[in-house]
Amino acid sequence: MTKLKLRGSYTVEAACLSGLFLLVIFASLFLIIGTLHHNIRTNVSLEASELGSIQSVRKNQDGLSTASLRIHRETSGYSVSGSNHEVLVSFEEQFRFPIFNLNRHIKGTSHSKVIQPVLFIEKIKKAQALCNIAGRDSQ
Repeated sequence: MTKLKLRGSYTVEAACLSGLFLLVIFASLFLIIGTLHHNIRTNVSLEASELGSIQSVRKNQDGLSTASLRIHRETSGYSVSGSNHEVLVSFEEQFRFPIFNLNRHIKGTSHSKVIQPVLFIEKIKKAQALCNIAGRDSQ
């Protein structure tokens, strides 16, 4: 009995799997680029909120206007809100990747509290003094 050897190529199998390989490669690229884009947008919003809170303490200005001036240098999609005690910067964007019609909704917020350092240090010293008084009374 002779063995029959079948010879052939794997072109059909490779053609079926190549679409899957491309999908995995481009989906990985989409996740990496989307994460990088989200980190950049988050860093810009954090920088603007911190700048607004610093300027409101240092120059007794409105921190919201300083943060919005910093944001207007960047692309659109940012909004600045808050009060005299907190600066809130948020962003929202639809990130699209042209291959396979992939899209990702990116949004985030960053806030920075406006802390008057002198008043904050005075509050801490008062709290420490109260703790010391309470510690003496309990002994």
